[in-house]
Amino acid sequence: MVRYVYEVRTIPSPKSEVLRVLYLTANPELDLRTEVEVRDVRQAVRAATHRDLIDIILLPAATPEDLLDGLNDVRPHVVHLSSHAGEKTVVFDNASIESPAGREVTFDLLAKALGATGDPPVLLVLNGCDTLDGAEVLLESTPVIIAMASDITDLAASVFAARFYSAIASAQPVGAAVRQGSVAMEFAGTHEGWKPTLLARDDVELGKLVLVKVAPE
Repeated sequence: MVRYVYEVRTIPSPKSEVLRVLYLTANPELDLRTEVEVRDVRQAVRAATHRDLIDIILLPAATPEDLLDGLNDVRPHVVHLSSHAGEKTVVFDNASIESPAGREVTFDLLAKALGATGDPPVLLVLNGCDTLDGAEVLLESTPVIIAMASDITDLAASVFAARFYSAIASAQPVGAAVRQGSVAMEFAGTHEGWKPTLLARDDVELGKLVLVKVAPE
C-alpha cells in the first residue's frame, strides 16, 4: 500500500513594500535650516500610522554626484531636494570643508540625471524657492513633481515637508498630502499655503497615487 504524505504549507501574505525617500540637502552658505526640516520630517513620520513602511535616507551637503550615487544605491521612489533654487536651477554643495560653495544644476541637467537610471523615481520634491518656473522639463524623467511657486521661508518649507510626509506615511494619496501640507502652512501662520504646486504627466491620477502600499490583512 502506498501512502501519500501531504505537507501543509501556509502561503505567506504579500509584504508591503517600503517607500524609499532619497532626501538630499545642501546649505553651503549656512543660511538655511535644512537640519531642522529633516528633524521635523523624521518626527512626523515616526508618529504616522505606517511609519515602518517609509525609509528616509538622508544625504546632507549633497553634491550632484551624490544624487547619482543615491539613485544607484537606494533606488528611491521619491527624491527630495532641499536647498537654494531659482531661475530653473537647484543648488547643490561642493562638499569642500575649506572653501564651501554651491554648485548650480539646471533643471535640464537635473532631468537627465534623474532619467539616467533603470528605476527612475515616481516623485520629485523641490523644496526650495521659485522651483515651479521651468519645472515642466523634469516631467520627462519623473512623472510627478512638487515645486514652489515663489520664495518660501524656512518655517514654511519645514512645516510643509513634515506634514506632507506624515500624510504619505499614513497612506494618503499624493494630492491629499500636498493639500495637508498647504493647510499646515496656513495653520502655522506663514500665509504660504498657496505655494506648493503639483505637476504631473497626463496619465497620472493624483487622487489615486498612493505611495505607501499597505498589504491587505
